[in-house]
Amino acid sequence: MLNNLTKIQKKIVYVILISTLFNAMVIGLGPLMDIIATKALNAVDWQLALLTMIWPVTNFVSIWWGKDTGKL
Repeated sequence: MLNNLTKIQKKIVYVILISTLFNAMVIGLGPLMDIIATKALNAVDWQLALLTMIWPVTNFVSIWWGKDTGKL
C-alpha cells in the first residue's frame, strides 16, 4: 500500500502515525491524572475537583472564544 505513494506522502503517513501514538499516550494519561495528583502530589479534594473540571470548562468556553476570532 505504501509503495504507491510519493516520498512526501510517505513522510506524511509516518508523521500521522507518530502523532497518533503520542495522542494515545496523552489520552491514556487523562483518567490517571487524579490518581497521580492524589498519590504523588498529595492533592486535596478541591484541587482534584479543579483538575477534573478544567478540560470540560475550557471546551465549553472555547465556543465563544472561537466566535470572536474574526473581530481581532
